[in-house]
Amino acid sequence: MESLSHIPIIGESQFAIFRYDAANNIGYQLYKGDSTALMTEEEYKEEMQRVLHYCLEKQISNLLADTRNFLFVITPPIQEWTDANIFAPNIYLKKLALIVSEDFVSQLALEQVIEEGSSARFVTRFFSNIESAEQWLKS
Repeated sequence: MESLSHIPIIGESQFAIFRYDAANNIGYQLYKGDSTALMTEEEYKEEMQRVLHYCLEKQISNLLADTRNFLFVITPPIQEWTDANIFAPNIYLKKLALIVSEDFVSQLALEQVIEEGSSARFVTRFFSNIESAEQWLKS
């Protein structure tokens, strides 16, 4: 199992833990179990705003989002909201590494958010494990 216990937690919600590796300027958004399966749109927005806050506060240029337990289905209006309110204002982000979800529908929506949005400002890659993603983010 991939252990990140050595990386300090800077925030936590009912849905995710956010860790920050200052030495490598990597933020880690790690979803808990299947907590997002019953997440509401408002809760999703609050969660994303929390991540944006951490990214801006720490000037995070590398973000690793472990979405394997992300089960909330992102609709097209939520995709647009995410692009306008989360990705567009995230001025420091240069690389986004997504650890892919096992839930195909949720993963497809996440990929659409990334591909259709203002994410052209940063590079996005999909990985199946944290170690590979970290290697890329550190390169």
